Amino acid sequence: MALETLAKFADQVRDAYPTSGTRETWQGGFHLRVGERPMVAEPEGGPDGYISTSADQRQVVQARVDGFTFSRLREYQDWDQLRKEAKRLWDVYRQITSPDSVTRVAVRYINQIKLPAPVQSLGEWLRTGPDVSPLLPRELAGFYMRLEIPFPQANARAILTQALLTKEIAPQERIPILLDIDVFRTGEFAPESESIWDALEDLRAIKNEVFFGSITKRTQELLQ
Repeated sequence: MALETLAKFADQVRDAYPTSGTRETWQGGFHLRVGERPMVAEPEGGPDGYISTSADQRQVVQARVDGFTFSRLREYQDWDQLRKEAKRLWDVYRQITSPDSVTRVAVRYINQIKLPAPVQSLGEWLRTGPDVSPLLPRELAGFYMRLEIPFPQANARAILTQALLTKEIAPQERIPILLDIDVFRTGEFAPESESIWDALEDLRAIKNEVFFGSITKRTQELLQ
């Protein structure tokens, strides 16, 4: 797919998404062998699509040569509004690019939960978290944890990422915890099929299951 084709998408949604620019992807690498100097591969890449942003800076749509992504930044709206706008933009993308098929459908929610300091135990707030040996100091300056959880009944997987977003927190400040939930299904979907949107509904239900299954009642009360 030519970049010029994707430029038509950016032009067609410009009324609602007036700010746009090219998106670039680069990759490089190196090889290490015992007794030899490292071999460095030259970076390769370049523009692979367009990123368009709404006037209020809260909604972003990416039209790429290999896919389509619609994002809502905070403050979050209700799911029906999000789904409706995603479908409208997808229909524009689909009509311009004529994709043969869709091979991956996903929903992703990136949450920041601010816990009141001091936190004596993350277990008071998170049902899944780092299990520190009782032989080690209990205080953490940081942590990062990534879990991949299968949901075979829905032909889906969830990637749950949790992390401490800062290393040093003053006692009077809140402690921000990242709770990133990415739920996806791979397969073969017709671009115009309602099965894409049915799958998104299933994935959103799994996202909710993962979210509420990852936090304690005390955290739920904090978020209300």
